[in-house]
Amino acid sequence: MHFGVLFWPLVALSVAAAALFGLVFEKRKPSFLRAGVKTVFMGALALAFAGGAPLPFVIALAAAALGDFFLAFDKPWVLPLGMLAFLAMQLLYMVCFFAMWMFSGDNAPLYPRYVMMIAIVAIVAAYLIWFWREPRPGRNPLLAIGAVVGAFAIGAAPLVIAGAGYLATIDPDVLEPKINWLLVGAVWVLSAGFIWLRRDLGLVKLAGMIYAAVIVQMGLLSFWLPWTAWPAMLGALLFLISDGVLSAELFRLSPEAPARKITGPVVWWTYASAQLLIAWGLARSAGMA
Repeated sequence: MHFGVLFWPLVALSVAAAALFGLVFEKRKPSFLRAGVKTVFMGALALAFAGGAPLPFVIALAAAALGDFFLAFDKPWVLPLGMLAFLAMQLLYMVCFFAMWMFSGDNAPLYPRYVMMIAIVAIVAAYLIWFWREPRPGRNPLLAIGAVVGAFAIGAAPLVIAGAGYLATIDPDVLEPKINWLLVGAVWVLSAGFIWLRRDLGLVKLAGMIYAAVIVQMGLLSFWLPWTAWPAMLGALLFLISDGVLSAELFRLSPEAPARKITGPVVWWTYASAQLLIAWGLARSAGMA
């Protein structure tokens, strides 16, 4: 990566906007000024990387800026637009992570990667059990089945790829088919369990679960980046925390819940840190930081 003289001033503007929003505007009522400050955070970062970083990464940063703008107004009708923008961002991050993994060469040591991936899946599964639990039986069983099976099928994809690729180096004719069938079986068993546990899943929650499946996969793929990109791995974890707290705030907490006093700041600071760490990690791995 090679950047011009405006790179560091734009990065500084991005960090300043993130701090200004978190310290001053996060608790204020929605306004165009508030939305503008929030948008400058990722907008300036996108401009900083434009022209020097791969196009998918620049578009991902720009999509995040657009998502920040929509969600800054805290209106129900803009929530799908914000989710769509961030869904595009996560998919583009996955493209970048996958490309860096494929061209990184030796990824040893491997076992810490497997441990972290398994830990993420276990923690997310525990969170979803809590998230879906409702006091009354659910409606729309087909939506529930589609959400659960789809979430686990997409979320298991990196494990299938990594496991099959690793075992293929040992015995591709014997072990690879077995591990694939075991993973497929595990996906369906877990899906059946979660279908039984969840209670009420509407269209908005379904969209949220599709987004959750993608962000989990992004988090898993981050652990196949070169080790020099360790800030991006940390950033992916913070992203999972941020979106987990946000989903709880949107769908689980009552308007009078005391936890809402801290959920907003937690969501913003973990999100802002995640974006900066991912950008730093990819730039560091590319040799420019």
